[in-house]
This record gives sequence, C-alpha cells and structure tokens, in this order.
Amino acid sequence: MENSGKQPDPAAQASTPRRQRRWRALKWGLTGAAVAVLGVILLGVAVYRSQPDRNARDAVAAVMQNEYGAYSDENEGWLYRDERATFVMHVLSETQVDLDGTPRLLLGVAGQVLGDDVELLGTIQYRYFVVDMRGKNAETLQYWSTSGSIRNPLPVQRVEVSLFRPGKGLYGWQLDYDYGEGSEESAQLSSRDLFVLDAKRERIVYSGALPLRFDNSGICKQSLPEASRPVTPETEAGASMVVAANEPDEAPEPATPCERKTVSYTLKPQPGSLVDALVAQAEVEESGARRTVVGLVRFDPHSFKLRMPASISGLFNGAD
Repeated sequence: MENSGKQPDPAAQASTPRRQRRWRALKWGLTGAAVAVLGVILLGVAVYRSQPDRNARDAVAAVMQNEYGAYSDENEGWLYRDERATFVMHVLSETQVDLDGTPRLLLGVAGQVLGDDVELLGTIQYRYFVVDMRGKNAETLQYWSTSGSIRNPLPVQRVEVSLFRPGKGLYGWQLDYDYGEGSEESAQLSSRDLFVLDAKRERIVYSGALPLRFDNSGICKQSLPEASRPVTPETEAGASMVVAANEPDEAPEPATPCERKTVSYTLKPQPGSLVDALVAQAEVEESGARRTVVGLVRFDPHSFKLRMPASISGLFNGAD
C-alpha cells in the first residue's frame, strides 16, 4: 500500500536545532546583560551611599556665593568689603571629614587687600567654614564659621592655609604667611597661626601664633674688632687726618648683629590627653655662632590655647 502521508522535510529538520541554539545563545546573552546592568546599578548605589549627599564643588560655590556674592573673574577671587578696604578672598583649603558620624566639609579661606594701601598690605582676612554635607542638593545648605584678621606692620608676601590635626578626632587649620619688605635687602619673617575646631561647642578657637623664621642677613652690619681691621699704607698715612676729622662726641654707628632663626614643629602625642603637643626645634645662627634649641609647645586641653616655652618664644621677642 502506497504511503500518501507527508514526508518530513530534511532541511526543516536540520534548521530546528540551529534555532534552539540561537535562542539559547540569545537567552544567555540577555541574562548576562541583565546581570551586568544590575551590577552597575548596585555599584552606583554603593558609591552613592558611601559619599556625602552633596557635591563638594557645588557646596563650596554655594557657601562663597552666599557669603561674598559672585566670583570676580577680574580679581580671580571673591570680594570682601569692610569699613576700611576691599579684600580678595580665596579658598585655600578644602577637606571632607567625618565628625561624630556626620560628613563635613572644612573650608579655609583667606585674602589680602585689593590695591596698594600701604597701611593695609600687612593685613590678612581669614574665615573658616564647617559645612554639613548631608541632605539633598535642593535643600538649604547648613554651615557655621568664624572670621577675623591678622595685622602686621610689614607687608605680607605669601599666605597659605592647610588642614591641621592636633589629635585623634580633632581638626583645625594652620595659616602660614611670610612678611617683610620683600627684597633681599630687608629682614624676612614667617609665622604660623593655629585654629582648632571645637565640634562639640560648634566653635573655632584661635590657639595662637608660632614663629617660623627670622632672617635679617640682608640688612645686618657686622663690625670687625679694631685690632682685626687690615692696615694699608693709605690708612696709616691718613690716620691723623681721620682722628682730626672725628669729633670726640661722635659715636660709631652701632652694628646690627646678623641673625637667622628657623623653627620646625612636629606633633607628639601626650599620654592621657586628646590633644597632642608640638616639639619645636629651632636652628639659630647669631653673629656666626650656631646652636639648636628644643622646646615643647603644649595646648590647653580645654581652651586649646597654645602654651609656648620660653626657650622658643625668647628667641623671637622683639624680632618683629
């Protein structure tokens, strides 16, 4: 009996496994892509949760805009005007830290007078901000700050602000500045002012000033003893004329002793205290003689005020 049923198509039979393989490949490809996308999302969430809610750059811009107005492209800074003059303020230090489980942005801002008012060239305006980095960007930025000024009789040549950590969990700022006439023929001085953040009381304490450098080698006059002065024929022949020319009551110009003094400071933990001390090491050169002086600068654990040792402060009394 003749089989009239439809015979299977060999080509169709061969294509069925290929479709299954393609489908399996597509399915695994889609699954892999979904896993990759999920991984990226989870990574983004982890990064987001590990970072403060606010963007640091936006926070800095918002704080400075709120306090000083728009940035001045012409003066490359923010302008602060008081009753005496206008100062150009710059953000010189910005650091994100964790204070008692709260992300904070610590800003150190300082500026000098705009213009050439001689009486104000030695003045530094400073301000320090503690910014709460929690919350959404659309919410009002919360922060607190302190401000003040440092006045020197000589023009300030350089200003730097950096983070300062005087102990575990403690933060603050150190403001370094050089002052003097700014030439090789003048005395050169450097100083450092310290500020400690008292987070529990939401205040910033001015701890005090540390001397860094005094160098008058550009203006000192070192007199040679009379016996050590070289005698030349011209000097010998004109000795009587010199004696006759000098009046008895004329005194020789007093010599200015040459002095170079530099001090470095190293933090040293103090047993039983949350505040470290500073080991001060001064390298002193006076009239050609060299010596090293070491002292311990302590902080009052409650007020954070500096306690300078006499061995160090005595080197600079009257130097500026």
